[in-house]
Amino acid sequence: CISQRGTREELFSWLGIIMYLPEDDASQREAITSAFLEYKAACRERLWGRYDCREHWAKIEQGQSKEEAAELRDRLRRQYPVAEFNARRAMYDPDDILSNRLVRALFA
Repeated sequence: CISQRGTREELFSWLGIIMYLPEDDASQREAITSAFLEYKAACRERLWGRYDCREHWAKIEQGQSKEEAAELRDRLRRQYPVAEFNARRAMYDPDDILSNRLVRALFA
């Protein structure tokens, strides 16, 4: 695959992880979710910066702490043209109808 930047030197790959959670056991669901979040954090710390990895925009979750949320906002600003995105949001959605709490927290 050729990257979105369009050069053959920049290849990318996609890896999807789907969690199937049991519906009837809340403690098991919590344990699986916790293990997944620990794995995601380990990957983020060890791999994301090295390989310019990023999660799908629809899978972004605000950090659990203020520090995690700030790091996420900083990472998004390094990876994407956030100022341009916000300018377009203001132009095409001046009443902020299509936004939500998460979008405002991440991109405001």
